Amino acid sequence: MNKYKINANLSWWIIGLLAFSIILFRVLFFSRESLLFLIINDLIVIPLSAVIILVIIRKIKRSGAQPSALVLNSGIIVAFVFLVLLFSKPVFISLSLNSDSLSSNLNFYQNITLSLYSLMFLVLTSYWFATIKELYFYRRYRSEHTYFYLMIVFIVLTSVSSVVIRDEEYGYVKDTFKIITLILIVFNSLKISWIAFISKKEKISLLIQSIIISILFSLNYSISSVNSFNGKLLADFSPSFYTFYTLILLYGGIYFAVLFFTTLFHIPTAEAYDRKAKEVSSLQYFSKLINEVLDFDDLAETITDLVTKVSGADSAWIIIENNNESKTIANKNIAYVDADLINKFLLRSGVCGRIAETKICSLSKYEDRARLSEKFGSIAITPLKSIDNQKRYLITARKNDLIFFEEDKTAINTFADYASIAIENSLLLEQSIEKQRLEKELDVARDIQKKNIT
Repeated sequence: MNKYKINANLSWWIIGLLAFSIILFRVLFFSRESLLFLIINDLIVIPLSAVIILVIIRKIKRSGAQPSALVLNSGIIVAFVFLVLLFSKPVFISLSLNSDSLSSNLNFYQNITLSLYSLMFLVLTSYWFATIKELYFYRRYRSEHTYFYLMIVFIVLTSVSSVVIRDEEYGYVKDTFKIITLILIVFNSLKISWIAFISKKEKISLLIQSIIISILFSLNYSISSVNSFNGKLLADFSPSFYTFYTLILLYGGIYFAVLFFTTLFHIPTAEAYDRKAKEVSSLQYFSKLINEVLDFDDLAETITDLVTKVSGADSAWIIIENNNESKTIANKNIAYVDADLINKFLLRSGVCGRIAETKICSLSKYEDRARLSEKFGSIAITPLKSIDNQKRYLITARKNDLIFFEEDKTAINTFADYASIAIENSLLLEQSIEKQRLEKELDVARDIQKKNIT
């Protein structure tokens, strides 16, 4: 932790020193048209951008921010930039700053104002790039770094060429770099792998956010054209940064547009993923309970609660049979009267046949179905294994015409195995406690008997 604090403090010192150097350099150096000014200026701006990006990436990693949070933060920032671009020109005009005055000698306060304004854009642009980078690598199991880092190389080449290559005769070099960069941006934008790992609710929210953010990125790009006030201001601050800024705006517009369509295509399968995620998490949670000391009644309640999540059922309960009499316990989202009626139909009518494994039964042929307070349609009955051969069944039910499928049957079977072990452990524990209690009572009785004899 101390090492991280030292590194973080050092990073902030470097950022502060570079930012101060830029402002000081721009205040003292008046000949802005010279190539020397542009080179020295960008030799400070480029390292500053790199350090800020690295610091933001480290903070994102340490915070453990989820993709939905990163997208939302990017949306807030891009909306803020849009508002700044709309209202910055009138503010600067009130300060006697316009696109014509940028090339003339600026006074001390004007230099500081424009430098701080441009540095703000540098930080925000760095955040966008760091965010997209983290989204690109999130939940990516295969190593696919080559194309992304190749894109970074060409972004740098395109940005630097805007300063180094000033002769129109070699303008094709800059155009070539930019075309290759755009191709790599599009290619990397298509590689979105984390969509499958978020819930349906998050996907629907992301669908709305992504299209809005894509539009805002596109609007910011059009407002920041090379002939616009903001474009001239940022180009005056640093031609290489301005190129980087416009490329990231393009990247953001393309990435979030692709994200919109990718999310749209994942919506139909989102519910299935949510079911599987609940199933896995419930099984993991329940497996931890097997070896824990639990009261039998509490355990039964936990079983019926979790099995509804695993199977997507509306209701669940447990049947215990003793001498041809059934007892309902731990009923979840169903009245005892309804459960007893369904129990008689399942166990006495023989409609489900011999219940050796999970059976899916329909209540469509149940004569007394009208007596049920809820319109249940499909039932899954699963035997719970026991050492004492006592018959126990786990029942799950769905309302209306919703039915259980084979994958539901598999999930319930797996859960029932865990539940059987947990119940046996709980009953054995109760028997052990009862045995210890009886042994203590016998010991007390023996002691009393010995005292009476003597």
